[in-house]
Amino acid sequence: MAILDLTEHPAWYAVRVAKTRYGRSGALGLQYQWVQPQFLNNIDALKFVIDQNKPTATKAGITTYYEAELFQWDGSHWVKVA
Repeated sequence: MAILDLTEHPAWYAVRVAKTRYGRSGALGLQYQWVQPQFLNNIDALKFVIDQNKPTATKAGITTYYEAELFQWDGSHWVKVA
């Protein structure tokens, strides 16, 4: 895991949203969805991940929980920001 550097140097950031669904019989599955990467400074990157987090939703007896995770491009691969 990387540590977010609090300098103002812009970098590429992406958000991965994990959707976990639960029904009466327990967990129904986990699904990941990536949000289009953006070139941002660190403060805007934190706002970017917060904006992608959705509230818990229930529809037809199925509850969906959302969790947004921030990733930064290090030049060769995406690194999860702690």
